[in-house]
Parts: sequence; structure tokens; C-alpha cells
Amino acid sequence: MLWLCGTAVAQSSATVSQTGNSNEATTTQTNPNGHTVEASTTQHGAGNTATQTQTIADRFDGPVQLNATIQQQLGGNTATQVQTFDAGASSTTMHAAVTQQGSGTASQTQSFNGFLTVSDIGAVIVQESGTGNSATQTQAGAGFFFVNTALSAEIIQRGTGGNTATQTQHALSGASNTVLNANIEQTGSGNTASQSQAGLALFGEAEVMGSITQDGVGNLATQVQVGGVSVSATVFQDGATNQSYQTQVGSELSSIVSQVGDLNLSVVTQTGSGHEAVVTQNGSNNRATITQSN
Repeated sequence: MLWLCGTAVAQSSATVSQTGNSNEATTTQTNPNGHTVEASTTQHGAGNTATQTQTIADRFDGPVQLNATIQQQLGGNTATQVQTFDAGASSTTMHAAVTQQGSGTASQTQSFNGFLTVSDIGAVIVQESGTGNSATQTQAGAGFFFVNTALSAEIIQRGTGGNTATQTQHALSGASNTVLNANIEQTGSGNTASQSQAGLALFGEAEVMGSITQDGVGNLATQVQVGGVSVSATVFQDGATNQSYQTQVGSELSSIVSQVGDLNLSVVTQTGSGHEAVVTQNGSNNRATITQSN
């Protein structure tokens, strides 16, 4: 039991450790007035499934923390994390992390509604090896008010290729001084990376940042960004026959693309005010298209 300002603050903690193959681990934590919720799952083996669900449902004017961690070794594993905050809090922390060895599937969903101020919402997926990994991250809020809220999403996929990474960040409604930051790093060939970000502020600023790095051939990078003030997208691709597509809507738009190799394609579309697009291609038979409009 944690004490805050003389008041007892509830904590929930759940830990699962499994060895062997084809295991299943499910953790569900619903804490109506909860303030610190932690879940940890470790699986040693192949073909395992881990699911974590954390929910804060009632209003609480105080710090709230949701922490979820899944570690899976070998291959063929599936990890799912769902964190939901539907309340009011002066400070909110939502952290979700998945680490997988070998080929696997990982999904993280973080939903937030209500009043959030000075909040940190983060998701990380690391897939260390294998082929054909899949990683999906969704961070979405449609609450009343967001002040000084930071959303961060990161996917790292290492291996021989054929991986898919998808990130969605939407902070809509009355947002002020909100930062959305998404990052994808992939090695190998035939990878696909996709980012969709929308940060709209009724007043103040909503900053949107996206970055994709791919090392290999035949990779595809797609970025779609909608923001109020300061929208930036960066793509770096090292290899041949890669493709990059960037679409930006808002103000203070910045797009940077760097491609090394032959037969690469870069398409940049910017709509709004304050355009900046820089495409650098080192190689032969490359194509670059930039379209800017108000």
C-alpha cells in the first residue's frame, strides 16, 4: 500500500513466469480507483501467448501509473497489451513494453480519455531476430482536454526481413502543448513500415514527429501526418528498390528523405503553410516527386 498526502493509494501487481512451449498467460487488472498498476510476464520457450489488460475506469484526481512488460524468448510467440485510461488525473503514466526473440507478433493498444495533464504515454516493441515479425502500436485519445501530454511509440525489428511495423497516434479533441513522437527501425529486406499521426490543438501547440529507418533492399516506408503546429517526418533508407511516401497536412511542415542505392522512389505531398521538403538520393535511376500546396 502506497500513501499519498496522507491517503492510502491502492497498488496492483501481477507477475507470470513460464518455461516451456505453447503456454498461455493472461493478466487482467481493473482498478476503479487504482493508482499504480503493474504487470510482468516472462515466457521461455516457443509458441507462447501472453495477454495483458489494464484499465482505470473511474475518476481520480491524482497520479496514475500503468506499467506492462512482456518478455518472450525463442520464436512463434504472440504478445498483446491493452491499457485503457478513462478518468481524470493530474498526472498519468502509461508504459507498455514487449521484447521478443525470434519471429513473433506483438500488439499494443493505449487508449486515453478524460482530463490529462503532465502525462507520459509510451509504447516500445523490440523484436530482436527472426523473419516475418509483426508489430502494431495504437495510441488514441478523444478526451476532453490534454495539457503537456507526450505520446511516444517505438518499434525496433532486427533480423533478415519480411517484417511489418504499424504505428497509429491520434490525439484529437481539445489538445494543448501535446507532442506525438513515433519511431521505426528495421533491418533486412522486404520490410514494411507505416506511421499515421494526428495531433490537433484547439489552442496552444500540437507537435507531430515521425521517423523511419530501414537498412536493406525492397523496403517500403509510409508516413501520414496531420498536425496543428510543427509537423516533421524523416525517412532514411539504405539499399536499392526502396520506396518512401510522405503526406503532411498542417503548418510548419518539414519532410526529410535520404535514400542510398539505385532504383529508389520518394514521394512527398505537403498541404498547409510553411513547407520544407528535402530529398537526397545517392545512386542511379532514382525518382523523387515533391508536391506542395496551401
